[in-house]
Amino acid sequence: MRDRLLLPLFVPAAVAGVIVLIIFSAAKILLNFDDPRYPTMVAGVIAVVVLAVAALIAEGPRLRAPQVYVITALPLSVLIAIGLFIAARPEPEQAGGGEAATTTSVEEVATDNAFNIKAFSVPIGQEVTLTLTNKGQAIHNWTLKDAKNRDGTEIKTQNIDGGKSETIKFTISQAGSYDFTCTIHPQQMFGKVTAVEGPASAGPVASANFTTTDDKFDKNAFTIKAGDEVTLSVTNKGQNQHNLHILNVKGKDGNDIKTAIQGNGQTDTIKFTIDQPGTYDFQCDVHATTMKGKVTVVQ
Repeated sequence: MRDRLLLPLFVPAAVAGVIVLIIFSAAKILLNFDDPRYPTMVAGVIAVVVLAVAALIAEGPRLRAPQVYVITALPLSVLIAIGLFIAARPEPEQAGGGEAATTTSVEEVATDNAFNIKAFSVPIGQEVTLTLTNKGQAIHNWTLKDAKNRDGTEIKTQNIDGGKSETIKFTISQAGSYDFTCTIHPQQMFGKVTAVEGPASAGPVASANFTTTDDKFDKNAFTIKAGDEVTLSVTNKGQNQHNLHILNVKGKDGNDIKTAIQGNGQTDTIKFTIDQPGTYDFQCDVHATTMKGKVTVVQ
């Protein structure tokens, strides 16, 4: 009696579950394609096969159970297996073991369809260089949402064909977390940029360009190499007078390392060399409590 009651409930539930799995798997397979032409082609093929099988069963001679299984259950099992495999496979790991590194230089690689770096941090107020290399077959881009450069321009690359790359520079002025995405594949290719206070783990530079406002440097850290000549330029975009002075160290010539105090719209450029590795404070001598940072000298 119980079996007679359960069977009418079990069969529809099982059929409904199989239908859901088929729809889910087909969707996963179609969304896995990077070129928009392929999902349309595959969906068309699936539709033709379904219609052909339905016509064969309806119009053909009476089929035995093994034959019905071969032309229906077996292909559907393969479809479900592929869809579940795509859904369960792990996402590609991001660079740096998944940790968000604070940096001013990012080498982003796009494949079909994933970014190799899905999270990183940048220092606020410092110029960041991002290079996007497309190693996939589809077209990809990199677009930062809800943040713009100081001049109001959007932070994004162009659409890049497979095998090509593009480098952009941007600066984030406000601390916070910002989403980035490939606008062509937004459901699969996305990540986060976190803008934070503090120095970046950038490599040594041969030149450093600073902009001062009232009363702030546009960046608060840079790194140079011991023994190398460095060009330092400071442009004053504030109304007050400003300069930049590296403390507790002198240049190779024995003089203090500092620019002249400049008024609004003026720029001063100096060249200097520091031989001794270490970390040195810098400041604006006019606003020493509010305008300061660190220069790191590496071997």
